[in-house]
Amino acid sequence: MSDRAGQQLGNYRLLRLIGRGRFAEVYLGEHLHLGTQAAIKVLYANLTGEDSEQLRSEARTMARLIHPHIVRVLDFGFEGGAGFVGGRTWGRGTGCGGPGCRGLAGGGAI
Repeated sequence: MSDRAGQQLGNYRLLRLIGRGRFAEVYLGEHLHLGTQAAIKVLYANLTGEDSEQLRSEARTMARLIHPHIVRVLDFGFEGGAGFVGGRTWGRGTGCGGPGCRGLAGGGAI
């Protein structure tokens, strides 16, 4: 997958790649209007039909979860067939560093 840094997804500009996993890449993103930062998970697969609706349903469920060990979902959408989820970040400038991101700095699975 090519690096998407500099691209826009929804209301977010992707600043830099944080990590890669089996199904997605995670970028540090900045909200275009608010200037806030979020971790943006971009799925590799282009979703259609039933898969898109399933992801939308899962994102709605995840957005209601509030727990210190779960990344808080702030945004969700589709751009060019790819699904993305925006979530809370931790750490100064890293986009991570909290309990849900162990292993990211070293290129671990996400």
